[in-house]
Amino acid sequence: SKDQAAGTVAAKPVHMAVIADPQIVDHYSYDQTGLLLRITEFFTDIYLRKSYRFLQTLRRPQKIIFLGDLMDGGREWADNQWMQELRRYQSIFVNRRPQEMQIYNMAGNHDIGIGNTVVEHALDRFHRYVGPTNIVLDIADHQIILLDTLT
Repeated sequence: SKDQAAGTVAAKPVHMAVIADPQIVDHYSYDQTGLLLRITEFFTDIYLRKSYRFLQTLRRPQKIIFLGDLMDGGREWADNQWMQELRRYQSIFVNRRPQEMQIYNMAGNHDIGIGNTVVEHALDRFHRYVGPTNIVLDIADHQIILLDTLT
């Protein structure tokens, strides 16, 4: 191979998935309440959970990056509602292979706001419970930079 001729060894391939805007449905999504909201959440959660499970089973990614907007109304919620929705998010996007797969979450405008409308409390909460908003990942022979451009 070209790498062998140059005297270098190629890194072992790493399988990645990038998921943009999962935005779990809530009353900010469609201005729904009551039974209609519960039915919408129930069926969209089933669809998301099934799709994510199939992704993990069929493609077996080693790294997954969620590109923000994890929850639709995340920046708007009080802490108790946000924690409830975070648990819901985590119940949908379960890491079924934690020894083999790492997950990274970026913040989106629905999670923390954007520019001069960033909700400081939402940003702090995201950092505390989800993770940093700026990360440099060394994956195989690449660096992937997850950069917070919202704040």
